[in-house]
Amino acid sequence: MKLILPNQNYTAKSISDTKHNQEATDISLGEIIIVGNEEGAIIKYLKNKTTISRPQVEKLLSVKTSQARRYLKSLIRKQLIESIGSGPQTRYQLAHRISIK
Repeated sequence: MKLILPNQNYTAKSISDTKHNQEATDISLGEIIIVGNEEGAIIKYLKNKTTISRPQVEKLLSVKTSQARRYLKSLIRKQLIESIGSGPQTRYQLAHRISIK
């Protein structure tokens, strides 16, 4: 039998708290999409360069392969980036023109 109790120490953060603490970067596509600092760093990189690869994300963020994949998949799911190609030669580019505030 498994018993799950509510976390009494949890407090939800509002979007305004997140903005003030700079724990997230907001990206505007007509609506605000909240991404973490790591994902924001990938977006900023792609605004200066045309494409990025997973190994480049690993070096940029100083993370391991699995974490780099998670960040890239999250950005694809949010439709901020798109993948080009497959396998080891996969590259990622911005899906839309976006503005960073």
